[in-house]
Amino acid sequence: MVVVSSLFLRGSIVAGLSAFFMSNALAQSGSVVSSPNEAQFEEQRQQQREALQQATRQSQDDVRLVGPELEEPSFRTLAAIGEESPCFPIKNLSLEGQEASRFQFALEAAITRAGFKEGQCVGVQGIELLSVYAQNALIDRGYTTSRVVLEAQDLSQGHLRLTLIPGYVGEVILSPDGAQGFGHARMRWLQNEMPVRRGEVFNLRDIEQGLENYRRLPTAQTSIRIEAADRAQYSDVHVDWQQRHVPFRLSMGFDNSGSRQTGRYIGTTTFSGDGLLGLSDLFYVSYNRSLGDRLSLRDDDGHRTKGRTDSYSLHYSIPWGYWQFFYNQSYYRYHQAVAGAYEHYDYNGRSLNRELGVSRTLYRDQRRKTQASFKLWQRRSNNYIADAEIDVQRKKMGGWQASVSHKEFIGANTLGLDLSYRRGTGIFNSEQPAEHLFGEGTSRMRVLTADVNWSMPFTLGQESLVWDSRVHAQWHKSPLVTQDQLAIGGRYSVRGFDGELYLMAERGWYWRNDVAWQYRPNHQVYVGADVGRVSGPSSSYLLGQTLAGAVIGLRGQLTFGSSPHSNPQGYYDFFVGTPIKKPSGFKTKRVVIGFSLNFSY
Repeated sequence: MVVVSSLFLRGSIVAGLSAFFMSNALAQSGSVVSSPNEAQFEEQRQQQREALQQATRQSQDDVRLVGPELEEPSFRTLAAIGEESPCFPIKNLSLEGQEASRFQFALEAAITRAGFKEGQCVGVQGIELLSVYAQNALIDRGYTTSRVVLEAQDLSQGHLRLTLIPGYVGEVILSPDGAQGFGHARMRWLQNEMPVRRGEVFNLRDIEQGLENYRRLPTAQTSIRIEAADRAQYSDVHVDWQQRHVPFRLSMGFDNSGSRQTGRYIGTTTFSGDGLLGLSDLFYVSYNRSLGDRLSLRDDDGHRTKGRTDSYSLHYSIPWGYWQFFYNQSYYRYHQAVAGAYEHYDYNGRSLNRELGVSRTLYRDQRRKTQASFKLWQRRSNNYIADAEIDVQRKKMGGWQASVSHKEFIGANTLGLDLSYRRGTGIFNSEQPAEHLFGEGTSRMRVLTADVNWSMPFTLGQESLVWDSRVHAQWHKSPLVTQDQLAIGGRYSVRGFDGELYLMAERGWYWRNDVAWQYRPNHQVYVGADVGRVSGPSSSYLLGQTLAGAVIGLRGQLTFGSSPHSNPQGYYDFFVGTPIKKPSGFKTKRVVIGFSLNFSY
């Protein structure tokens, strides 16, 4: 993997001089100066791999509970009803009763949808229409146990009163059938998963959020029943929760997502614990290691220098109602064999990343959900030739990141929007990198990223297909070191390329598309087409700026038993790709073969 930029040339010269003073033997090598380029992309490749694994391990189903059906009135507006007899000129329309102040949106919705105007003469059908629209507004907002009623009243004064009877939460009852589950007693006591308590107004959206929190554990199964309580206007929430006896999971994976320099084949082992504190908390630690097909050089004296990678990552998160608190940490270590004039050298490095953050669901209804998150981050990286550190390549950075995400359900289709702003600060003893001297990098970076995801199921004849599309874009408001730049070319961005060469610069975008045919349950054949482009100051030193490629593949899931929650599962993905568009001189295989295998229990 080779990328040429002024930063790399200057940084490599400085690194070469630094290496010269470290060791006369190292100074004899003319190849050492090219190694940092590949090493910096190795770190970014690892970040992309961890991001994908993290998204997969923490994925949650979107719960969308269906409330009572909305009543469809015979007439949609008061004007459509026409003049009724008898009718009453209504000058004032109000919503009264317990909690009425928080439900004025229902009255406003009724007035708008019915087309009511002050002083309008309204009869029996018109009054019923206003009541139906107010009730529908409650149901649409999730207040499915609250009611709008018409009480006996004198309309001769021109005042129509709709009365609200709110529904409340009775008891939140954790089913005794799950008593054998791990941490059941603490779950029953704290109930941190459910964002609503006894005596609060019942809202179906709160129940959805709670159910999502319960279902985030792969070893647990949860369903919820709503039943009338002994007390009028109250409803009990019965949580039927069960977890298998052993709340631990072990998964092993094998793929060829690595590079020729440090090892094409990567093995992964992940150990997970579900609900260890009885808080529906999720913990996992994962270890990755290169297993083969890596560059190895032998000296004249028989000494062999090999490339390799080792990494681990861990995650812990706890839901608390509409909130979630999380911590992520990863460590990456690599070795590259570099050919010298008289001997070979071990160019190696390590990086450490930490994140501590919180997220919150800001809004949800039956058709959409909006979330926001904030986290502090820290990044450390060091590079060495043998045991001698290259000081000019040391990175100590930290800062914060704010994100907002929105998901919209449009019929059977799903639209996802994500926006993030990443800011580097002086936190965690951050230091300016060597690139700062040339105006080509800073620890005070400002980076904006955006993602748009679209999923659309459709049928072709009798066959079920789905189109998945994703656009990722990045902008910068400051110089960026290579770890913060956007790289395209490979299975994590623009597919169809072997990943040995890439294009990387400060800003850019890529667009990925898949059309998948589900030829049997949980098994798909898919075709994909991707395109991407990078730009910014560093792009002037690249071979080009645009890549496009295509893939065709087979993927699916195997469950060895009747229950996916307690039986072993296998996942597979095989694909063949090819470049469609690339710059002249950009070397890559004409046909790229990739695979990913995973087994979990």
